[in-house]
Amino acid sequence: MDKIQIRHRCSKETHKFSIVFIFTHFIIFCLFLVFISVSCKTALLGPRDEPPPGTSISIEPPEELATEEYETGIITSDQFYDFISLALQQTRIQLTHTGEGDPIYGPPMRIWVSPLPRRKVEILIEGCRGKSQPQKCLEERLGATVRTVRPGYHSYVEWGQILKDAYSDEYEKELHDIILDLPVQEIYLSRKTKIVTGIFSIGTLVITKIRVMVNYIHSTITQSKIRAAFEGRSLRFDIFFESGHPTLICEGRAFSLFNIRGGFIEWADEYCPDIQMSNIQIGVSLNPYVNRGGELSYGVATTGFNADMDLIGFPDPLVTAFNDYKNKTRNKIRSMFKDLFRKEEVKKAVVSVLMAFLDRELGKNQPSWPGIERLIDVQIENKNMIVKYVKAKGEH
Repeated sequence: MDKIQIRHRCSKETHKFSIVFIFTHFIIFCLFLVFISVSCKTALLGPRDEPPPGTSISIEPPEELATEEYETGIITSDQFYDFISLALQQTRIQLTHTGEGDPIYGPPMRIWVSPLPRRKVEILIEGCRGKSQPQKCLEERLGATVRTVRPGYHSYVEWGQILKDAYSDEYEKELHDIILDLPVQEIYLSRKTKIVTGIFSIGTLVITKIRVMVNYIHSTITQSKIRAAFEGRSLRFDIFFESGHPTLICEGRAFSLFNIRGGFIEWADEYCPDIQMSNIQIGVSLNPYVNRGGELSYGVATTGFNADMDLIGFPDPLVTAFNDYKNKTRNKIRSMFKDLFRKEEVKKAVVSVLMAFLDRELGKNQPSWPGIERLIDVQIENKNMIVKYVKAKGEH
């Protein structure tokens, strides 16, 4: 019994000694690491020079982080209006499905002209696709002749000469006009509309759907055709349009069980009334900012299309259909013009004239104006643009 108790006491003392031993060595190891770290730092950085007593120390920031001197200028909404109406002068925007108005022409293209029926031509073309010489195959099988034509487009943006010149001076290439794709819309009527008997019908006709064609909406920009200002945080401009008479040509497709043609009757203008629109305008808002290179750029904030339609006296199904058409057309035109001002080529052209505008306006009252080296910031506040910039060195 006595031997067992002695062995147990010795075991406890040995355990305490082991814990103390491990802890002591851990402390020594940590101190060793601290010593090595300080030694390495001293070896890399060298001994620190202490200044003489009474000497003050100034720590200069690295050159690239030093605060740069800049100047601030203010551009008013009136100045912006004068500029944008000049920069976009003679720019022409046209939307039409009727062929009215002057077209612009695309690059030359070659077309095949064949006396054969269209369906047979399509079959022969398909048969020539896998041939080693498809062009020769077509000439032999179609008996076709080749013509070179320049396709004409009636919905487009044709840039004015001032904007084109600014772009070509900056980038040494041509600013291209833009073809706009505005499809003819067909709208099914939610409730069928009955109209009086037509020449080829017995009984009433039921209109099942309508299609609407735009008739010569156009604007050639002058000071009276544009409004521009700083609004919120954006550069905003609105362009005013005229149109042919009527603005919208509507055709209906009708159905009757009692007519010479039988069943559906093809599209006819007399089955749907035309509409005249007024106060037609397209608006664009651009949010300016300064990119990393110190150059002006912008994001397209919003685009809009507005017009008034007089639908008084129209049957309810047609009122619903025309309102549906107006909403779809508004969304389509918004999308077209948002994409237009996002195009890299267009963005470069707009920015080049904006930079020339800022340079001219900011240097008006400064003798020996050296120009702008780079921009620091642009903000729109209280319908003014606040521009922070660094002057170029030397003179223009």
